[in-house]
Amino acid sequence: MKTIFFVSTLVLISAISFTQENQKLFVEALINNSDNLEKFVDSDEVANSKRLGINYDGVKYKFMISYDIDEKIRDEIKKNGLKYDINETDLGNGYSLIDFTVPSLNYSKKFYFKNGKWISPITYYSKDWTTKESKYFIFKISEPKYFNDYCVNKLDEFVDSVAVLLEFDRQEMQLLGKEKIFYILCRDEKEIKQITGFDMRGQFITSTDEVITTYNTHYHELAHLLMNYKLKNLTLYTLPFFLEGFAVAVGGRGGIAKGVILDIGYFLQKRGFLTYDSIITNSGFYSEDASLTYPVAGLYNTFLMKELGTERYLKLYKSINGSLADLEKIKRNQIDLPDVKTYNSYLKEYESEPSIYADKDDTNKIRILLKDGQLITSREGLFGRVGNYYKFSVTSPFIFSPSIDTVKSNYISKKYTEIMRRENDKDNKDDEDNKDDEELYSGFKYGIAVDSQSVSLYNFYTNEIIASYSVKFSLNPQQVPIVNGRYEFFIKQNVFENDFDGVISVLGHGR
Repeated sequence: MKTIFFVSTLVLISAISFTQENQKLFVEALINNSDNLEKFVDSDEVANSKRLGINYDGVKYKFMISYDIDEKIRDEIKKNGLKYDINETDLGNGYSLIDFTVPSLNYSKKFYFKNGKWISPITYYSKDWTTKESKYFIFKISEPKYFNDYCVNKLDEFVDSVAVLLEFDRQEMQLLGKEKIFYILCRDEKEIKQITGFDMRGQFITSTDEVITTYNTHYHELAHLLMNYKLKNLTLYTLPFFLEGFAVAVGGRGGIAKGVILDIGYFLQKRGFLTYDSIITNSGFYSEDASLTYPVAGLYNTFLMKELGTERYLKLYKSINGSLADLEKIKRNQIDLPDVKTYNSYLKEYESEPSIYADKDDTNKIRILLKDGQLITSREGLFGRVGNYYKFSVTSPFIFSPSIDTVKSNYISKKYTEIMRRENDKDNKDDEDNKDDEELYSGFKYGIAVDSQSVSLYNFYTNEIIASYSVKFSLNPQQVPIVNGRYEFFIKQNVFENDFDGVISVLGHGR
């Protein structure tokens, strides 16, 4: 019995010694940019980094992008022999963490390990999360009650749509279907900060071709990934006017549908508050707030893709990809773009049919029937068809849905909870009421928040704002009229994905 205990103790001590030695050698390999770094890295991390065939010029180890020790710190250690410390913490079940610190430079970095081999923080934190697989994705979900199959289908549909736009070939589609995109869905911003160290809502992780996000359908970050997948070999940097412009043009921005963002860009461009030609350069783009540059760049890139076609647009995109130093040197007149008249013609076409509008002089009666002859009505409001639009006459918030259940009953919408708590605050409801908002959500798909200055339409399944109207961002501003105690306005039918074509709808108020 003593012999067995002695042998077991020796094995344990040997394993600990091996792990510690591996961690030390890993750090040394990082500092010296050694050729044998992969030896100290978990094999799955290496394989995941290579699975989609995306490579970046000048990057020796793709799996270490953003996780590496800063280059200036490495140089200081090598040139000046600065001392550094490595402190280990056992995390249990074969996992460990080391804190790498350079006291004289007040620098620190954390590295996670599995059985003595390096893994990314995302791999460590998501190891016990719910896993789900679809046509193009492997999902890691922190809190399943905040996610649903509708979003899975929408994400797969988005990949298919971008694949058509960027003209993916058969082999590219097969590889995506086989190797998958990793989608890491965090519970909230606190969790994503714990994992990444940054205050953000989502990001495309270039090291392993995955998206980490708090959004159910983060199309914007997926757009970045899919563009890089199309180009295959590029540098880490692209002129932001085109980098972010493309992602907005096809994917909007986190929690905001592309149509809403592009409408803002149209307003800013037409009013001259911010024009596309002023933010094309690297310095020009970053000299303005992202809430302004993203919409303007998105609208112009939408125009470019239509005007140039896929092949010419991709050629242009690749031409403004390079090192940070390269991007700083690019001038506006070095980029071959269509003339201003062509863009102005595009803007004229764009303004013809808004997603939402208000009309104080409208005389259409709300008794207009839907396609199957039904009038959608409840005590909170009603709506019906007027040409290509639905006319609404509602109180706020107005919560409604098609009658077909498309999400499971245990799904909870964060956006619904947010809106209802906002309404509670307006009504001076106490905190106890706020705690019940999640339980009160019962599967409604759409919600409208409206006042005299704005109309916002939400999809509670994706937690996105999918259409909006604001007096502040309208070229023909007018307040939302109130008739018989209800707000009246129009929303374009195609915003609703044909949900109300021949389908009996269910309406209800949040409370």
